[in-house]
Amino acid sequence: MHLHCGWGRVQASAILLAFVALAGAGPVRAEQAPLGSEPPGGASASTISVLAGEIRAQITRCRDHGIPLTHVDSHYHLHNEWAIASLLIPILREERICFLRIARNCGNGLSFYKRAYKHLLNQKIRKARMNRTQYFGSLEDYLYLKERLLPGQE
Repeated sequence: MHLHCGWGRVQASAILLAFVALAGAGPVRAEQAPLGSEPPGGASASTISVLAGEIRAQITRCRDHGIPLTHVDSHYHLHNEWAIASLLIPILREERICFLRIARNCGNGLSFYKRAYKHLLNQKIRKARMNRTQYFGSLEDYLYLKERLLPGQE
């Protein structure tokens, strides 16, 4: 399932942005947010409830249309936000969805801070036993990784 909270029947985008802002001390990307940001630590119960409801509504809609759900990722990589991942993991367990896509962790162009943040986020997903892969990235990232890890092999 490709989680989307931007528009649609349930208008959760403003609440989603408020939730990320509360969790990360402003409208910032995940790698800039405090690592201890968890949903109960800043967002109101009603904000968490609306987001959880939107996530469950999208899962239900997919299932109602006969779509088997094997994993979840998200539009604009929202599930890579620390607070969103912290909310998603228990919901996915309840809904018996086994996998959450890890954050991009290979290839060229990841700064030290982004690489460190994504490592910690992916560790959180692995600890929950929800990762399906060890690496995630684009085709260019794969070719870069292949060249670095397996030089001379085709």
